[in-house]
Amino acid sequence: MEDGDVSERPGTANDMMSRLRRPAGRLRDMPIWSKLGLIMIVPTLATIIVGTTGLIDHIGEASNAERARTLAALTRSSGDLVNHLQNERAYAVMMLAAKNDFGREQALRLYEKE
Repeated sequence: MEDGDVSERPGTANDMMSRLRRPAGRLRDMPIWSKLGLIMIVPTLATIIVGTTGLIDHIGEASNAERARTLAALTRSSGDLVNHLQNERAYAVMMLAAKNDFGREQALRLYEKE
């Protein structure tokens, strides 16, 4: 080290440092468009993942809304059927309970009007 001799790095440390510098050296030598492409990979993948997740959620919500609409229509139809059957039963009771033809005819007209 005397007389202007330059010291050398130890062999193992030199090998380790060269391994660590390889990726950075390769990145340093790449053109700018390649570096920008590498930088944009993570945000692009994140956008795709978040967008896909949101789309799947919206598809599920649309399916649930369609199912609710179908059930509401079915409930309305079944309510109309029950109402009609109750009116039919009431008119049948009126016809059976009528003591004369006028009462029966009136109950029959109400039934046919229904």
